[in-house]
Amino acid sequence: MSDYRIEILPTHNEVTLSGRIDRSMMVAILGDLAETRDFPHRNAIWIIEDTVEPPSLDEIEILAAEVQRVLPPNLVDKRVGLVVRQGAVTSTLGLWRSSAANLPFRLEIFQDYENAVHWIT
Repeated sequence: MSDYRIEILPTHNEVTLSGRIDRSMMVAILGDLAETRDFPHRNAIWIIEDTVEPPSLDEIEILAAEVQRVLPPNLVDKRVGLVVRQGAVTSTLGLWRSSAANLPFRLEIFQDYENAVHWIT
């Protein structure tokens, strides 16, 4: 089962994920975020909880395409920090990060929430 929570904070949007990361989850999250103020220009932190089941390698490209479909191509200052503590998820998201190099924002992976906040603000 997939689950997520979105918080709109003064400095950034924050998404917390649990369960399985897949295309339907990504579509739902991006749809909810698209309704928030200043999306897609606000920076974001995505917290990947230890219970997350990472996407399959085949789904990585699909997830990147879904993000690219929603975001305009000229977001030069947008930053997204992924906070991940689990080994398998970190490895998979590292692969996604390399496939997401053509996305219109800067993406970094962190093991520490405070470092992610510092980087995006």
